[in-house]
Amino acid sequence: MKQKLIQQFYQDYQEKLIKFAFALMRSQENAEEAVHNVFRRLWASDKLSEIEKPYPYLIQCTKFEAYAILAQEKKQKEVNLQFLKSEAEEKRLVETNENRLIQLRTAIDSLPPKCKKIMRLKVDDGLTHREISDYLKLSKKTVENQVTIAIKKIKKYLSDH
Repeated sequence: MKQKLIQQFYQDYQEKLIKFAFALMRSQENAEEAVHNVFRRLWASDKLSEIEKPYPYLIQCTKFEAYAILAQEKKQKEVNLQFLKSEAEEKRLVETNENRLIQLRTAIDSLPPKCKKIMRLKVDDGLTHREISDYLKLSKKTVENQVTIAIKKIKKYLSDH
């Protein structure tokens, strides 16, 4: 009985409901999905026998389903837009960091040879003042002074560029 009634509703109203949903949604695929969902829910419902006027009932169900699909699409578009914005921001930050790194390397390259060598060991190799002094056979104080001089020159270079 239930199956036969739903089949009859489907034959009688499916095309009209799709046209109605299309008018709301402007998408044939979404309109068909909305109507399909209405009939799927109708099949799962126990209230089929309580429906006195099937067409107005199905129109109302289709309208609610169409709005639900549209709301879901809008939410998905907002999520996608937020994702694209965060991707663009991340790309911008990476480019900014790359530019800063290039500026830092250029600033280090502009240093006098002794300062430059010490700063390369510090920045590129991550050595401590003690390790640099041992490696270059300089006093720790000399390395500290050269790093201080280098930092001042780098700051000036970066503020000028």
